[in-house]
Amino acid sequence: MNLVIDAGNTLTKLAIFQGREMVAFTSFEGIPANYIIKFCESNALINNALLSTVVEYPYEIDDYLSKQFKAIFF
Repeated sequence: MNLVIDAGNTLTKLAIFQGREMVAFTSFEGIPANYIIKFCESNALINNALLSTVVEYPYEIDDYLSKQFKAIFF
């Protein structure tokens, strides 16, 4: 499964896709590392992660995603 994180100026959106089908979605204000990590840990079938952002974010997110998944950042 693929995790997609879109961190914008107002909201951060997290979605998990199995192929082309979205199987989970959540959104929230800001980009708290602890929430993103908990979301990932509760969805153990994630293999890949993509993070797209226009804002600065905590280094813990890069660190966690890089160690746990094949990750792309842009």
